[in-house]
Amino acid sequence: MKKSISLTMALMLLLAMVMPTSSFAMAKEKNTASKIQDLETPIVEDFDGFMIVPYANHLVVDSESIGNSGTSWDQPKNYNAYRVWVKNDTNESMTITIRYSTGWFSSETHTMTIPAKKGKSLTVNNARSGQHTISFITSSGYVSGTVSVRVSDEGL
Repeated sequence: MKKSISLTMALMLLLAMVMPTSSFAMAKEKNTASKIQDLETPIVEDFDGFMIVPYANHLVVDSESIGNSGTSWDQPKNYNAYRVWVKNDTNESMTITIRYSTGWFSSETHTMTIPAKKGKSLTVNNARSGQHTISFITSSGYVSGTVSVRVSDEGL
């Protein structure tokens, strides 16, 4: 009986010591790199290996490999926000361009440059519904990495 109480107490103490450390590691302060004023307003953030994993039911692009043909998603109606994560696996900076339609024959863009071997995210909290397309460009033309897109009906 004494052994089981001692073991329970030791486990509770260990859990109490680990919990604050884990919670602190997850609370990463946002580092806004730039804000672009447009019909949609993106927020660009750097990340070094730390990425908040979005809810699976809101992922419209899930860790897809980056290719020269780009990728796209349909921003659902009543979903006013999205976050794009891009990890650049190349040895050179990569520029991404997100294009979306604003009506007949017109479109708007957001751009973000990602340093070599780094990742960044871009958040838009006043997104328009409809088709959004991402293109990836490097000076050599070689692109490599991953991209994810989360859509949300609330600001991110």
